Order: sequence, then C-alpha cells, then structure tokens
Amino acid sequence: MFPMTEMFMVLAGFLLGLSCLGGFYLFCIPVGIICLVLGWLNRPKNGGGGGLSLSKPITERIEKFVRPQPAGTRFVSDNEPQEYNEPSSALSRRKVWEEVENDVEDCLYEALQLIKKLMPDVYTAAIFFPSKLPSHFELKSFCSESSGVVPKATLGTNHGLVGQLIKKDAVRILEGDLQGGRTLYYYNDDPPVRSIVAVPIIQNQKTRGCVVIDSLKPNAFNGETVSLLKGLAKLVGTTAFMSYMKALNFIKKDQFDILYRYQQNFFRNMTVKDIYTHIASYVKTSIPYDRLMILALDRRDEGVGHVVVAEGLDADFFINQEFCLNDQGILVLSLLKNIPIERNIPVGSETLVRVKKQEKQNDELRSMMVVPVVTDPDANKSELVIAIESRQPARYTEHEMELLKHIASAAGFAFLRTRAFEEKQELASRDSLTGLINHRTFHEKLRIEKLRSDRQSTSIGLMMTDIDKFKNINDTYGHPAGDVVIKAISRILQKEVRGEIDVVARYGGEEFVVMLVDTSEQGLRETAERIRKAVETREFDIERAEPIRVTISIGTYILKPDFRDTRKALEFADQALYKAKQSGRNRVIEYT
Repeated sequence: MFPMTEMFMVLAGFLLGLSCLGGFYLFCIPVGIICLVLGWLNRPKNGGGGGLSLSKPITERIEKFVRPQPAGTRFVSDNEPQEYNEPSSALSRRKVWEEVENDVEDCLYEALQLIKKLMPDVYTAAIFFPSKLPSHFELKSFCSESSGVVPKATLGTNHGLVGQLIKKDAVRILEGDLQGGRTLYYYNDDPPVRSIVAVPIIQNQKTRGCVVIDSLKPNAFNGETVSLLKGLAKLVGTTAFMSYMKALNFIKKDQFDILYRYQQNFFRNMTVKDIYTHIASYVKTSIPYDRLMILALDRRDEGVGHVVVAEGLDADFFINQEFCLNDQGILVLSLLKNIPIERNIPVGSETLVRVKKQEKQNDELRSMMVVPVVTDPDANKSELVIAIESRQPARYTEHEMELLKHIASAAGFAFLRTRAFEEKQELASRDSLTGLINHRTFHEKLRIEKLRSDRQSTSIGLMMTDIDKFKNINDTYGHPAGDVVIKAISRILQKEVRGEIDVVARYGGEEFVVMLVDTSEQGLRETAERIRKAVETREFDIERAEPIRVTISIGTYILKPDFRDTRKALEFADQALYKAKQSGRNRVIEYT
C-alpha cells in the first residue's frame, strides 16, 4: 500500500491530468489542488536541506481551537486569579498541550507557506481561531511579505471584512477592488491591498475560525480560489476535530486511571474520617478549585450535620460549622433532595447561601459544582455532599461533573460499609442508654493513656461518681424517670470536662467514671467540685408535675507516673467514693 503522502500526490496528478480534457473535467482542478495540499502536509520529515517539512503528518496534529478545556488543563492568563490548588496531574497534561500548540503553529505556518507557493500573487495568508473574548477571532498564524501584520490581532464583528465572517450568515468574503489594508484590521500600517478572499472554518455547524488571503493586485482571486480555500478550511476543521478527539481521549483515560486508583483504595479498611480525607485528596489531585467542602449528617442527632472538610477560601470559618436540614443553603438542599447542582454565579447577583444564612460571604466565587454522595439509592436524602467552587466563571464541564459523580459513587459504597462496621463496633463499646463508652472500653483507653502519660511524666485524674439514693427515684417515679436522670447526668459530665481530651464512661448502673488527662491534684479537685455543683443545682424534668433534684457523690484519685497499676488506681477512687457516701453524700472525697 502506498504511504499517505504518495496516495494524495498520485490522486492529485490524476485529477489535474483529467482537467486538461476541459469541459466538465475542469471541476477536477480544485479537488486536485486539495489533494496536492494534503499530500504536501502529510509528507514525513526527511531531514534534507531546503523545502518545508513536518515532524509529524497533519493527521496526527491536534488543534486547540476546537477543544474544550478538560479537567486540570485550563491555561490561566496573567489577569486571571490563580486557583487554590494545582492538580498534580495537570502539569503533565499542560505539557502535552504546550507541545501540541508548538506542533500546531508549525503546521499552520507551513500550510500558509504552501498557499503562497501555489499562489504567487498572495501578499498575506492568515488563519484565525476564536479568541477568549466572545464573538472575536484571534490571528493564530500568518505568512506575509509585510512587516506590518499585527501578531495575535483580535477582530470582532465590527472589525472590517474579516469580522463579518463571525456572523452566522456570512459564508465567504471575495473582494477585488479594495483601497488599502487599513480596513482589514490585522495590519498596523496601510498596505495597498486590493484583493481579499476569506472563508469560515466550520465544525459541527459552528464557525471555529477562518482562512484569509489577500493580494496587492486588483481582482487577483476568483471563484476557484474560494473553492480551494473552502476545501482547505474544511480540511483544517475535520483534521483538527479528529486529532482533538484522540488527544482528549488520552487525557480522559489518564483521568479515569487516577479515578480507578482512588476507587480501589476505598475497598481497603478505612474509617469514616479516612473516607472524608480520601475524597478531598482525589478532588485536590484531579479538579481545580478555590474552595472545597464536604458536609455530613450526624448519625446520633437526626437532622443535624457538620462541615467535615473545608479547604481553600474561608476554610477556617466553615470547618466544623454545624447546620440543620431546615437551613436554606444550596449545599444543604443538594443533601436534602439527593440531587447534584451546578451554578454559574454572575457578578452582582444575589447572595448565594452555601450552608446557612449566618455564614461568611465571598463575592469572588463564580462557579460551583455540588454532588451528593449516595449511600442509599432509595433514600430521599443523602448523608454526605461534596462541593467545589472556583473564581473562574463557567469553570466546570460535564466531564468534571461526571468525574465527581464517579468518586461520590465509590465513596458512598465505602461509607455505607465502613459506617456499618463502626456502628457494630460502637454497639460493643458503648452504653446504649447514654452513648458513653462502657466499662471494658474505658479500661482499654486508660491503659493506652497511662503509657503516654508515663512517657511524658504527667498525671491522670480519676473520678468515680454515683447518683445518691438512686433506688428511691426508681421506686418512687419508675425506671423511665431513672433513665432520664442517668442520661441528663451523663450530659453534665461530658459538658464539664474537655470533650476531645478527657474520657467519660458509664461504669455500671448509676455509677460513672471520668479520666482527666494531664491534670494535677488541684485540677482534679476543682473539676470534681464543678461537676458536683452542676448536678446539685440542676432540676430534672421527669414529666411529672414538679421537676426533681438529685445529688451525686464523687471519689477521686490522682494517678502519678510512678504508680503503674491502673486497676488498683480505680479501686482507690472507688474507696474514696464509698467514704463520700458514708460521710453524708453530695460531696467529693480524695483518696488518701
């Protein structure tokens, strides 16, 4: 089989030969010229001196002007703000596009040189692609005998003859009696241009640019010239689109490879918090943003949730923010309705509430994608939601939305499995009435904390507490009333200690134990007295005519680094509690 170049050249020779017969065969001339151009542009690089050469055939080139910006490959101009994260995969993709741009520019320049060789009367040959400005063309490449051509000249619909091609109804420009180049707008001087031909580059029924040639001679071009340029424009558009699809498929494959690796990690043993971190890591790796948030509903407090991940703009404000399903934030709406949401936020639009009305506002953000993490397909609401925002308008594409949905789907399955496992473990380690850890779990936490405190030479404060005359409450008001009192006292204990540091457990019946980490004898004494007074002054509503009051007794022991027996230490605190009850109750006794 002939190589591609030879096939085009042979076909061009055959068609041009037929045209010598005249008559109907004259229509072979423009087709033959197009085949000649294709053969020229597809020839391999031969490394010889003279002539034009390409490092790759045109059919392997990639044209930027027909491609959207896939995730992580968007080029930021000098006047656009830099986004919070730079996806780690974006650097390699950017390098791919930069190499493509260089190849494209070489390709276009050589094609324009070929036009000038085929048409000696051409003064300037140029190709325009769409500009970043809406309804504008930008000069992408040119070959000219003039030094007055403006590189990257930008033309709008009102900029001379070429600007008319941006309008949908313009199919060509053919003029043979111009009075100079000033009205062409891509010159900074006024060359005596007399003739011009311009045709649009059409792809998917949209104008994607144009091919322009001009001449200093009047009436230098005719209908055959227009046909030739139309063929060249079609060639550029079709080849560019096919090449772009090949490149975009490569990039998407790379993105889905990353997605697959993250999805595989979800099948490993993880905690619920690990899943939050893993989602954030994937988004940071793959999708640019200025703000990332993940919201999660609380399992123990129905209808209430927190912002469990916040990165980027105003992250310090949003992290750990509490919300409820009655709040009017758009992220809460996505979670409540279990639907993805995409928003482009125009300048000057009404304030968009993300989580709740009292939140900090940032008017710079212009794009938003919100995707719920589905943990139960039959549920009306979700339990997690992922939201990313950017200061760039219309920042996110359908492709990026699909990437986010894929990771949300994998995360939902992992979250459901992990949460079920943790709940099973929690049932074994927590008291069902109060939600506090149980006797066995407390001993394990005390053992671990004792090892740490020994390394750091710090003391642990232990408190054993018991509800005074609790049997009378059960006998008088019933066991439901006793349960109300137990739950209320457990909340008081949790409130009066350091929630993320100290440990409270239900030791059995009406008895509780508290571990104060890294404390002193005075600190232990003051905390115990504060708890005793908080219970003493509290009225307990047991759904009777009048609320009741109860008291507690507390025994304490300070566990110092030189004492290693944790079980003996708890016995000492329990002996002190016994003395407190024997001494009249409602008091704190330290073990001596």
